[in-house]
Amino acid sequence: MQQTHRPMGLILGVVGLVLIGGLESFYSTTAELTPFELVDQRIPGGAVLGIGLALWNLRPWKPWWGFAASAIGWLTVGALTSRLVGLALVEGEAPAQWALVGLEIVVIIVATLVVRRVKSLDQS
Repeated sequence: MQQTHRPMGLILGVVGLVLIGGLESFYSTTAELTPFELVDQRIPGGAVLGIGLALWNLRPWKPWWGFAASAIGWLTVGALTSRLVGLALVEGEAPAQWALVGLEIVVIIVATLVVRRVKSLDQS
């Protein structure tokens, strides 16, 4: 099976990382924004990164719940990455963002467990 989706995943992953890390060069951050808002601005770049990761690690469509869990897990990895970069840049001064970090970690764990379950069912 040819994996034609991988180059697009790589491109989107790199674009997502650029958007997460180089946000200041794309947006004017001169306005007074709260630390929460500064972290939140990076989430779209994380979504692009997550889509790139999901394409890079694309699972078969069947069973659909394994595919969905994998996609949700990778999208959440992208969001978590952007949130952690944002929190590092505001020196952790956005306490509400830490609650979202915890929630995203739970989503990633559950998605991983579902994907592992699907893999074990496929092998038996």
